[in-house]
Amino acid sequence: MRGWGGCGILWRAHLDQFVKIHDDGNERICVITLDTKPKPICIVAVYMPCTGSKEYDRKYEQCFDEISELTIKFAHHTIIVLGDLNASLIRKQKTTRDKVFLASIQEINLCVPRNYPSSHTFFHHNDKASSQIDYILAFNDSNFFIETDIYCMSPLNLSSHVPVTANFICNLHATEKTDVVNTATMNRINWEKCDTLKYQRLLDEKFNSLDIASGTLDEQFQNVADIFKTSAEDASEEVKKRRVRKLKPWPMNLRSLCHDSKQAYNIFKQDGGNKCETNILWVNCKLAKKKLRQAQRQLDANNRYKLYYEIMDSYTSNQKLFYKLINIQRTGQVKKLTKLVIDGINLESSEEIRDGWASYFRKIKYIIYKFIIL
Repeated sequence: MRGWGGCGILWRAHLDQFVKIHDDGNERICVITLDTKPKPICIVAVYMPCTGSKEYDRKYEQCFDEISELTIKFAHHTIIVLGDLNASLIRKQKTTRDKVFLASIQEINLCVPRNYPSSHTFFHHNDKASSQIDYILAFNDSNFFIETDIYCMSPLNLSSHVPVTANFICNLHATEKTDVVNTATMNRINWEKCDTLKYQRLLDEKFNSLDIASGTLDEQFQNVADIFKTSAEDASEEVKKRRVRKLKPWPMNLRSLCHDSKQAYNIFKQDGGNKCETNILWVNCKLAKKKLRQAQRQLDANNRYKLYYEIMDSYTSNQKLFYKLINIQRTGQVKKLTKLVIDGINLESSEEIRDGWASYFRKIKYIIYKFIIL
């Protein structure tokens, strides 16, 4: 989940069943809840406006108003507010935003952890300024976190901020694991290509070795069904799965024209479907279809030109493009040559056309070589 202002919350995949995303907040506030006991936990990640933005004070107070409303909505949760607050509690010379920050967290009962470190969390890129502006706050409980830590700036850290961590104990609600039914897809048996004698022989062998006395009735039914299934599969040819061609999505303008064409056709059919030139609905239907076909031809032409330019700008070792062209010719997207005329001789079979191309290019190579020597 990512907000426009650079705010985000990440969690490990195994916790996904305990996490619920909420639509509360704005582009600078993200909210999730954890299904824990005895009380669920609400985590609010914030990215407060900085001093460089216009109308800073008003936006800063609006963000805290949002947080205050969240504390009321999630009053039955343990609320944690964390992120870049763009204000400091340890600065000696308090700025206006520091005072607003302190007054706001006191008003909505947000507490700094008791043993929160005093080291800086933000280091300006000019290496002349640093401050502590990143915080992890708990609602009305300064002892909620067992341990908090602020990392040192590492050479591998490309951000101007350093990580801040906090540890707390919680119990996740145990979810009931539903029994996953292993369903196997069975291909349809092609009985026309099935060896019926082999099928009968396999059935006789497996039924003779079946122990009817052991197991429950349901297990016996399952064993009989498995015998029929495996015997049919072993006695018939394997059905080859059809390879589904991956279709590329249409551009937005083509989607819109397709929608307009369908809508015009539906209106035309609902009116009775009178194909007359004086019927304005029929004229609109043909016009919408014409625009759609025109856009489709234009898209195909652009794709062709794109491929041509890609071929012209390609280099010798581009194996990806080479195999792409081979696949295009194999799939029949390009029509095969049916007749080739070289030096007045008609070549029609595939072997003649192949040999004709080979002799033609050998001749061209000899002419070019002779021209270079001269």
